[in-house]
Amino acid sequence: MRALLLGLIVWGLMGIALVGITSPVSPVNKVVIGVLDFEVIGPRFQAPELRKMGKNVLMKELRRNARVKLVDISESCSVSDLKKNAYEQAERYRNNYQLDMILHVQMSGAYAGDSRSYVTLIDLYTKRPKEVSVDADGRMAESQIAIEFVFRGICRKILDDRDLDRVLSAKKEALEKKEVAVPQEVKKSPKEIEAKKETLGKKEAVVPPEIRESPEEIQGFLIQNGPKLIAQGEYSRVLELIGDLPGKERRHSQIQTLECFANLKGWVTRKNTSCKLRWWALRTELIRLGDNEPTPMLVTFLKDEDPYLRLYAAELLCHIGDKRALKDLREVGENDVNHKVRRYAKRAYEQISGEKF
Repeated sequence: MRALLLGLIVWGLMGIALVGITSPVSPVNKVVIGVLDFEVIGPRFQAPELRKMGKNVLMKELRRNARVKLVDISESCSVSDLKKNAYEQAERYRNNYQLDMILHVQMSGAYAGDSRSYVTLIDLYTKRPKEVSVDADGRMAESQIAIEFVFRGICRKILDDRDLDRVLSAKKEALEKKEVAVPQEVKKSPKEIEAKKETLGKKEAVVPPEIRESPEEIQGFLIQNGPKLIAQGEYSRVLELIGDLPGKERRHSQIQTLECFANLKGWVTRKNTSCKLRWWALRTELIRLGDNEPTPMLVTFLKDEDPYLRLYAAELLCHIGDKRALKDLREVGENDVNHKVRRYAKRAYEQISGEKF
């Protein structure tokens, strides 16, 4: 009898241990933030040990906020890739690591004294990104103490209590809905399921829009939506559609501008050499033409989140000399977070207006 009682106690303790092992890893009262490996632009930060040191220092600083739980994600991904296809990649990270937010850091700068980090925190419930920049003043490559100085106070800049409250509220609401959700198979009747199958069958037979659209329609679609697709990381889709156009439509100055910036995006994000060569050739051609028709499109690129797109949009506007861009160039020259972009915007403003900035 005593042996039986002892055995039951042991099995009970094992059951408790198993429950502890399989309990959810995402605490309800904390915001779970996934921290990606740093993305680097420029040769100064290519050393893996420097990126790793920077990430460790940043996570140490973020842990000062007791309301967050950090998850170290040993992968690198650009902000554009996180956002594209309705935040598909961000959702994948969310599901794999049970995240509420995801944090991305881009270290940018090619020379000493030209170093800046862009920290982007994405709320995975509202898909609302928040970005702050940190000026390293050329100290990032020196020592761990210098990096600690750069990221000191990052919690106050990026982790706002109102944002954390909103995320925790959304997290609680999502968990409550998940508990009471009825599976779709239970809610749908056999007739509804059959109707859905019939609809899907018809959908598969639909001819893709690209086949039915004329070159003029594709051209109009690209001019209207191309900058937005590039901003979302869909530059390859833009290049694919441009490749389908005949020579006449493809030589349109706005289409050439789109092709130029889509290739620039391909070079910046993927280091695709063919994209780099094509971008440079198109940039040179657009400067030679000096056509002001692409001005509204270039103004859109002037407000893109990618600093390289903003910089070269300002450069082309400088060569085109269209006064319609003056207001936007002045705003960028005064407020852009990147000092190089500000410098190019100021130069373009002075060139076009003939006045001192």
